Amino acid sequence: MYTDPISIATEIVRTDTVQVDAGNRFESYLESVNEHLIQADNAVQAYITGDDVTVQQALLEMSSAKAKLQMVVETRNRLLEGFNEVMRMQI
Repeated sequence: MYTDPISIATEIVRTDTVQVDAGNRFESYLESVNEHLIQADNAVQAYITGDDVTVQQALLEMSSAKAKLQMVVETRNRLLEGFNEVMRMQI
């Protein structure tokens, strides 16, 4: 059975592109979560210093940032679980 080396190379490139794209998406999501955490911190600081921020706005920012951070932590836990499962596999 003859396999075309060009088609095999093309499939390898496509797979690598998908992996890089997924990594870029996760990285941009982490940056977004970090920005939300900074916004929540700024809202709390503004409330403490007496700026034009209500306690409800500060609490809303904090709860939103908390939910996003919990999502990141849960994603990390699932990835770590999967990695440990792969490491336990016997060859």
